[in-house]
Amino acid sequence: HHLVGERSLDFGVTSVLDMGSVSADFVRNIKAEDAEGQATDRADLFSAVLWVTAPGSHGTQFGEVATLTDPEDASDFVAARVADGADFIKLIYDNFKMIDRPIPTLSKETMFAVVEAAHAQGKIAVVHSRDVDAYADVVEAGADGFVHAPVDAVPDDEMIASIKAAGMYVGPNLSGMSPVGSRLTEDPVIGAMLTDSEREGLLKFFPKHREGGDQVAKDTVVALHQAGVRLLAGSDSPNPGTMVGASMLLELEMMVDLGLTPVEALQAATSNPASVFGIGDRGRIAEGLLADLVLVDGKPDENITDLRRLHTIWKAGVAHEGPLAGD
Repeated sequence: HHLVGERSLDFGVTSVLDMGSVSADFVRNIKAEDAEGQATDRADLFSAVLWVTAPGSHGTQFGEVATLTDPEDASDFVAARVADGADFIKLIYDNFKMIDRPIPTLSKETMFAVVEAAHAQGKIAVVHSRDVDAYADVVEAGADGFVHAPVDAVPDDEMIASIKAAGMYVGPNLSGMSPVGSRLTEDPVIGAMLTDSEREGLLKFFPKHREGGDQVAKDTVVALHQAGVRLLAGSDSPNPGTMVGASMLLELEMMVDLGLTPVEALQAATSNPASVFGIGDRGRIAEGLLADLVLVDGKPDENITDLRRLHTIWKAGVAHEGPLAGD
């Protein structure tokens, strides 16, 4: 698990926003280390710890996890996640009907109750949803943002306007939806940093959604961006076709392919997530903030693929002794 943080830092990702796992102990241990002093050999971790999910729903296939059924239990369930060290609350509200393989999910009432409980306990609520009906419910619930874009239909103008008005964000996770890993494996700088198994993982893509769903997601990002909705970059690693750290480089390239300026794409991975998740000491370069810095050989604000030309990475002001060190 430590490797996640170390590998992320190797590719210039200095803070990881973990959307959930099956191990509260892992998060607790990392946080205990962080409390003793800034770990400079790996990325910092901000985590939802365990997902809020229903019995038999997404997330339960990865291990024995606590599940939620009754809306009346939502407050206690959220309190337990906060006690686990959760920095935010992550809900699974997705019945997988968009891939014609329906599975259970939280009821609408329970999802509403969890969002309310999260806010009552001072945490933001982010929701994994991938179809427009689910999106509509989540907007109505007053959640803070979405993980994944819909793959069944592009949200209509009215829904996009309500997402924008509510100040919600969308993290589309584009790079996990298309077979784009070869862009990294064939890159002279990044390719040389990859292990055989990482290379294999990046190339091992399989569609996990209905045919044409990736295009719907892309069209959704275009519409959201044109409406001025805040977008966040995410990797959805370690799913097939992705890897920690490196997939963020692809994500930003795909955002630029869809019309974001390179600067807007960079903001989607820096100042935007810092702002959404309330992490005030990073995400920008300014006096008094953490010196988490990435130096590249190029101008990524003009050409986003220059992000691959990694030169030096600093974590809390310390140069990272990663694969690039000594070159």
